[in-house]
Amino acid sequence: MKELLQSNEPYQVYFYTCPAHIPFQFARHPWVVTVSPSGIHRWEIIHRLYNKKDHFGYVYKNFYSNPIQGIKKHPNSTKYWNSTCIGTITGNENSLAYNMVRFIENNSKNYPYRDVYHFYPGPNSNTYIQWILDAFPEANIKLPWNCFGKKYQ
Repeated sequence: MKELLQSNEPYQVYFYTCPAHIPFQFARHPWVVTVSPSGIHRWEIIHRLYNKKDHFGYVYKNFYSNPIQGIKKHPNSTKYWNSTCIGTITGNENSLAYNMVRFIENNSKNYPYRDVYHFYPGPNSNTYIQWILDAFPEANIKLPWNCFGKKYQ
């Protein structure tokens, strides 16, 4: 977890991407990790509905136990992609990081496309992360060009 906790601030938000499942590895899969006094949580859209707790439609909290590990190379694989951190926001109770953590924790259940998933053109994992980023333009974090679905409206 040393790679994750880059700050002593009580609120931290990390945005990660990795390649999508084979044969779509040219595209990126993003997720967000929140760190707060309530714990470390990974939030993302998973392309299938699984019978797991802590999800709202396709929005999953802690689907993968390792918050910074990429997704499986193939849904049936035992190998995982490496991840890339594309943005970090940290702060205290009066910060952007605090507001982002609270937004993700309190509003993910109300994500407008939580019950719909389409690889292309979306909504998908990229649409969800872009929805978060659109709520906080001052974070100045941009998803890579190959996060197809980030422009879905």
